[in-house]
Amino acid sequence: MKHKTRFAPIFLTAMAFVTPCIGQEAPVGGQGLFEKWCSPCHGVGEAASIFLDKKYQGAIPGVIEQRNDITRELVTLRIRTQIPGMPAFRPTELTDMEVSQIADYLAGDKGK
Repeated sequence: MKHKTRFAPIFLTAMAFVTPCIGQEAPVGGQGLFEKWCSPCHGVGEAASIFLDKKYQGAIPGVIEQRNDITRELVTLRIRTQIPGMPAFRPTELTDMEVSQIADYLAGDKGK
């Protein structure tokens, strides 16, 4: 019976990583995907937004959700192409459909 207890620490460690995901719903729509994948950097008060605020010096908002000049093509390009300070997201991370939903959300009226 001792051999069964050797796997308990491995099982408990694995459950610590899996348990937070159980019961969590996948993000829905462009806004949900934006909140999950983009807002940690591009949300209000986050690093990319602060950088863009300084870069644009008030000419346009640094928070991309507050902008009205964003195009679908620009969003898709920025998500798929690595640029300084921002990684590219592979199709295994964000599918083309998910990128399209984020692009639709950012290029749309965002509920304004």
